[in-house]
Amino acid sequence: HLEPADTPLIAACDAGHDLARRFLESKGFSVAGVAFEKRWDGEPEDVPRAFETARISEARERTTSWEVFRQGMADSWPPPPFDEESFRCPDTRVQVATVDTEAVGVLASRLSHGTWNIGGIGVLPHARNHGVGRALLCREMSWAARGGFGVSMQVGSEEYRVLEWARNLGFWSVRTQTYYQRSKIEG
Repeated sequence: HLEPADTPLIAACDAGHDLARRFLESKGFSVAGVAFEKRWDGEPEDVPRAFETARISEARERTTSWEVFRQGMADSWPPPPFDEESFRCPDTRVQVATVDTEAVGVLASRLSHGTWNIGGIGVLPHARNHGVGRALLCREMSWAARGGFGVSMQVGSEEYRVLEWARNLGFWSVRTQTYYQRSKIEG
């Protein structure tokens, strides 16, 4: 079921899935971009060292965390798979990075099929390039490894720095997805 034609939508499928591509194109979707699903599986001793530039803790409340997540993810592509409703879901694990007393980064994830799927790592623009994202991700990797789980996340194919960053932390590509969008159709 697709929403009415006047509703903007985003859809994704495996990059090589020709039948899905043809279906989406027949419904007015066009290619928006490509993303790689990156995965990490390791033991606690395999977790890279995190920089101690931020204090990481579980979110005590979700309102401020959501705002930091939303602002930190505002310029990301592909769009984060977690919207506000899924972010606030009790099954979503939310970590907050603070510097001094300011929340500057948030990582949200959810366990599914033995993997902690990252719904986004949002770091406020003024706090980027200081190890905040790395601290959040290393904490997630440590948490997953202690429970015997893997970690996965999506990275846009043109996000070269993030792709290199993920590779250096031990992630590898397991799937390529093509994203499609359908803008509001005027008529």
